[in-house]
Amino acid sequence: MKEKGYWSAVGDINSNAKFFPKNPFPHSNKRAKGEKPLTPHEKRQVVVALKQAIKPIYQKTEPLTSYELTLCLLAVAIQTGINASPLLNMTTEALDDHPLKDNRKLLTVFKKRGNATQLHNLRKSEELEVVQGIKLDVAYLIEVVIERNAQVRALTDTDLVFSYKATESGKGRGKATSLTDQTLDYNVNKFIREYDLKDEDGSTMKLNVSRFRKTFINGIYELSGESLLVAAQQAKHSGTGTLDHYLQAPEQSKRNLGLMGEIRVKELTSAEPNVPVGHCKDPKNGDRAPKNGTFCNDFLGCFRCKSFVITGDDLYKLFSFYWAIIRNRDEFGRKDWNRHLRNVLRIVDEEVVPAFAKLGQLQRVETEKERARTNPHPYWQNLDMLKVTQ
Repeated sequence: MKEKGYWSAVGDINSNAKFFPKNPFPHSNKRAKGEKPLTPHEKRQVVVALKQAIKPIYQKTEPLTSYELTLCLLAVAIQTGINASPLLNMTTEALDDHPLKDNRKLLTVFKKRGNATQLHNLRKSEELEVVQGIKLDVAYLIEVVIERNAQVRALTDTDLVFSYKATESGKGRGKATSLTDQTLDYNVNKFIREYDLKDEDGSTMKLNVSRFRKTFINGIYELSGESLLVAAQQAKHSGTGTLDHYLQAPEQSKRNLGLMGEIRVKELTSAEPNVPVGHCKDPKNGDRAPKNGTFCNDFLGCFRCKSFVITGDDLYKLFSFYWAIIRNRDEFGRKDWNRHLRNVLRIVDEEVVPAFAKLGQLQRVETEKERARTNPHPYWQNLDMLKVTQ
């Protein structure tokens, strides 16, 4: 027989279900990344269109409309990577002199936090200060907006930068208000239509500030030599937020993600020819071979080729190449080195060496690595062979 008190308690809980929702953390398992960053072709269209649209704004003396303010907000967003919400809530006190650089201004905005589905964050949302150095032309645009709409802000005693006088028909016409997510979306779509913006497939472009942010962060990622740390710092992220939600590996990086070949300890048969960094199952018709009767000479491609094989006997050649990459960074050109060669070092250190270690060959790896450092294989005294095949 069930205790009366127990069932009474259960009944109380059921009758107050609003205090115990079925899912107190909606969307907690959502992993969708939303829109992708703009492609170079798409970004070029947007930048050109924004320049054309904003140019007349500098000549105006009267207050800016909601559409004109949206154009200004987009111009700030695409150059700073700041999200829509902090920009919409930007105040007239946001700009300040940069303490170190004369060609920069400091922009201070605030973003909401406390919405993460973690128990220790279940409290009133707080505001987190975000301070970012911005170029003078961006600062000047913000100053223009502040100046043009000063009278509008005075009507409602607000300090929000993107305030305007409503001109649309309806009960709100003539009243001072400020940009919202809804008016932003409406005006962005108007901008897309007005400048006939198209994506890579020729369809109408999908555009929002989130795409600008992803584009900005991916640009920083590539310019920094694919440094996740630098990209995260610019995005004002900690942890893996930048990687999980914003970064989309460039095509070059996608091809360089890891070793696709095999690792073996025993020697290969004579049917598997030598290549300068190991062996190849089929240099004429293999995975990445030209398949036109000629031999493949894409030695960097070996590391992402399924036909590539590294044996214990290949370690001397492999580490000779490894040390040549390190020694010749400046001569090869740092930009090209970062793009083409740095990932090879990562593959060797993080994939090849541990794989041989699991096969009980760590001592052999260390011996051949030191041998290659002091007396490199003739193939890899320098990187001239790569320059010939590029």
